[in-house]
Amino acid sequence: MVTSQHPITVYIKRVKETTLMQLSEINPVLSESLGWDTESAQDEEMVTFVKRSVVYSEITLPKSEFIKMKNDEYSDEYFAEQIEPKMITDDVMKDFGDMYNEYAVFEGDISSMTDDVMGMCDFKWEDTITNAKIQKVKFAL
Repeated sequence: MVTSQHPITVYIKRVKETTLMQLSEINPVLSESLGWDTESAQDEEMVTFVKRSVVYSEITLPKSEFIKMKNDEYSDEYFAEQIEPKMITDDVMKDFGDMYNEYAVFEGDISSMTDDVMGMCDFKWEDTITNAKIQKVKFAL
């Protein structure tokens, strides 16, 4: 018989239940103010594919230019305007990034709200297009 000198503690994590709201339940005034085309989003004859991908780009530059960017008052703007446009993604980097692609398919034309759906909805990413199933837009509140 094996006994333990230390009691085993079991923790049960209580998960807050998330309320899912169908697109048709969203207040039309809110939808309109956000620029959502809810009529197109509920078109059962259309689907919207969304691909999440990883992109690796690179650039080699003098350390002095990096230091200049870091010391610039608007370093984010400097990077976006002076450095990022010069960055390249070669075929090897593209292939490496493509290994991490994921897909989701939604019922309707959600192109007027895709960014909001990505941030506020409950949905599942799939690692291949063939595994992707059509999902309804459901906002997690």
